[in-house]
Amino acid sequence: MVGAKTSPKLDKNVTHVLTFHNPGQELRPDWLLRSLRGEKEQELVYYGHLCHPHGQYINVVYQDWLVESLAKGFILCEMQFMAFPRL
Repeated sequence: MVGAKTSPKLDKNVTHVLTFHNPGQELRPDWLLRSLRGEKEQELVYYGHLCHPHGQYINVVYQDWLVESLAKGFILCEMQFMAFPRL
């Protein structure tokens, strides 16, 4: 995809966190937050847009977003693939 890179750590340079789910399965947002390791990472996903200069969110999306974007050859809107709701 356009400039996509993986990151070994969750920081302000991360734009998306991909999470796996089975078809039709929805994961509880509090479980997703806890799976992000420490408190710093959880706060970055939940509140990071408040301190980011451009108000950018870290989008927590199901893997379907990446799979379908690759299949179509362009980046799809994340909103229908969101695993963690925005504030």
